Amino acid sequence: KALKISRLIKESYSNLFKSCDALICPTAPTTAPELNDTKIIDNTDVFTAGVNLAGLSAISIPCAKDKSDMPIGVQIITNSNCDCLCLNIANVLQRQIGGNYEL
Repeated sequence: KALKISRLIKESYSNLFKSCDALICPTAPTTAPELNDTKIIDNTDVFTAGVNLAGLSAISIPCAKDKSDMPIGVQIITNSNCDCLCLNIANVLQRQIGGNYEL
């Protein structure tokens, strides 16, 4: 069953990459928790799990900070074996965002 789900996810992304080179989307549904926050956060991998299952190239970078000065992440996703494209997009995006974020 897990292999079937993985195959379906790969097919869905494969169809997406027929019309675009990359996807840019949130890394997580919330900002980063405080270091001493003991609450368990469910579904923090909801935006990254499918990418991992599909074996795609992806990177997450900080793009802003919330009101509590905690980082907000954005992920750049490209097709499998497109690591250079993924890193190049991340580099350009990070330069456009500015701030003290280093890639």
